[in-house]
Amino acid sequence: MAEDKMYMFRPTSRDLRIEYPELANINEFSELKTKELKFVWFYANRTSPYYTAKGGDRNKILGCIRNSFGNSYKEDDPAEYSKYLRGNFPPKIREAIERMERFNPTARARAKIAIETVFSNLEQSMFMDEEMEAKMKEDIELRKKYVELSIKIADNMQNVVAQMEEGFGIRASGSFDRGDKGPTIMDMLHMEDE
Repeated sequence: MAEDKMYMFRPTSRDLRIEYPELANINEFSELKTKELKFVWFYANRTSPYYTAKGGDRNKILGCIRNSFGNSYKEDDPAEYSKYLRGNFPPKIREAIERMERFNPTARARAKIAIETVFSNLEQSMFMDEEMEAKMKEDIELRKKYVELSIKIADNMQNVVAQMEEGFGIRASGSFDRGDKGPTIMDMLHMEDE
């Protein structure tokens, strides 16, 4: 069984700010067009298949352009295409690249695992075995504590579920549609944070 690859804010067919509402609240991303933000992801996200320029910077930029702006970008806007190809990005793109590079996939993967553990622990604390049920029938103080605990868990469950649903931008996927692979969750947990 192949291990799923892990991506941080992995692009889909939707705008990244819709797919990951956290990104909509970041100033450096708010003014970008959908394709510009996608370019920033491919260029600067540590889980992007293009983050490490294996074939050199030019090939990295070409791959990022192709996957964000499309193959016709060269003909649609030749002047801008030429600037991008030289690494001469507009200031708003440079600022967004710097911000995207600050996201830490290792910390986010660990936070995702931690919040799932918290949810599991909250859920397990609500279940009683037969011995505990018998004790509660005889001890009113124990019943009161259980009710208090239940109320606290219910109050916190919504926040925990919301954090789980957002997933800290971490999502598993077998691959990108064109076959590129990203790091596994274990790779991310073992990465040296730069």
